Amino acid sequence: MSYVAQAATTWGMSSYNPLAGPHAADAVNALLAIDVERVALEAATAASHALQIAEPALLADVAREARAELTRVAWTARHGWALTLRAVLEREGLARAVGDETAPPADEPWGDIGGIVARDGDMTGLDRVAPVLFGDAVAETLGWTPRGLPPDAGLRWAAAEARKVLRKHGAPAALGQTG
Repeated sequence: MSYVAQAATTWGMSSYNPLAGPHAADAVNALLAIDVERVALEAATAASHALQIAEPALLADVAREARAELTRVAWTARHGWALTLRAVLEREGLARAVGDETAPPADEPWGDIGGIVARDGDMTGLDRVAPVLFGDAVAETLGWTPRGLPPDAGLRWAAAEARKVLRKHGAPAALGQTG
């Protein structure tokens, strides 16, 4: 099955690229003919070595990041740039939920993210959004105001929320494609 067909049938993202036509399918199939997965893995491995990352890149890593990035692109095409805390959490949570099929369970402690989103969901600015996404250690390191949150609290919470929507309604609803 071609990648273009999988976007609709496997991931439920039928409008992931509304401008793509037959030429796009031809381009994807040409990439498959040159074993693009192997090329991508070799590139990721070379980048790992160049950056002196100890762990070798695995095809599973490349595939996970590709799914997550496709989700980000699809979300942004549908909703525009994620500028508010609420939008960033929605986009990044969905990217993590779709990208990482082996994610930890949703019962982890992450502080009062739901309350923060209810109160401050429309706030913008990296110095205000990032501490919620990444937790107090990152906020303090960068000189930003901590929010009383453990590491990656907002990202983990957002992924758990996105998984609930995915399980209950499927990918099109999670992406905002349905009514």
